[in-house]
Amino acid sequence: MNESNQAAQKLITFTYQLKFDDGREQAFTVNLDYDTLNLLHEPREVLPDWTALSFHQCPNCPLEESSHPLCPVAVSLVDLFDFFKDFASYDEAEVWVRAMERTYYKRASLQDIAGALMGIYMVSSGCPLLSKMRPMVIFHLPFQSWRESSYRFITMYLFVQFILARNGKNPDWQLANFAEFYDAVEVVNQGFSERISFIEIMDGDVSINAVNLLNATGSMASMILAEEDLQFWTKLILEHWDQKP
Repeated sequence: MNESNQAAQKLITFTYQLKFDDGREQAFTVNLDYDTLNLLHEPREVLPDWTALSFHQCPNCPLEESSHPLCPVAVSLVDLFDFFKDFASYDEAEVWVRAMERTYYKRASLQDIAGALMGIYMVSSGCPLLSKMRPMVIFHLPFQSWRESSYRFITMYLFVQFILARNGKNPDWQLANFAEFYDAVEVVNQGFSERISFIEIMDGDVSINAVNLLNATGSMASMILAEEDLQFWTKLILEHWDQKP
């Protein structure tokens, strides 16, 4: 096996190929380190002021400006924001999302496309709070519904508890701390939404609405813990798993 193939095997790659109605095309390729799921990209030499950590820093951010002068999430999204700055959220495009195992296709609004891309960038950017969701990014699911989002969050959280238990840690099988974990994620999403609300983005509103969409999807994901949704899963699961051998 040559060096290029070996290097490729150490990457997890997602490509969003957009085709607009006027024939224009644009591709976004996201490369992640296979072992760490760190975002691999070279940031611009000159970055806008809004990427500074101190620029409307999230209230729960644990990073210190002395060692992290830039917000890792903001740095990861500069190119994406720059491309979409002149578009409106309701503009549409065809998009092919190529993952390692399959390709997804959809005709979607640009805010939906940008929001799906942001989900990868934000989790893999190096933000210490959002990094907890990295187990989900390896199985990235674009354009997920709120129920899909809920199911993925809860199963990831329980799998984390399984790993913690196997390594002598204290697992949270009753999901007592799930709300605290999810609240921290929502604070980051809301904080970043505030950060970019101060950016002059000309006539386009794709980036702002895409972040707001992530906020809304995230908030709805917590509905899985609501009693009415638990009843749906309880009935379905007990019907097939609560069986005597």
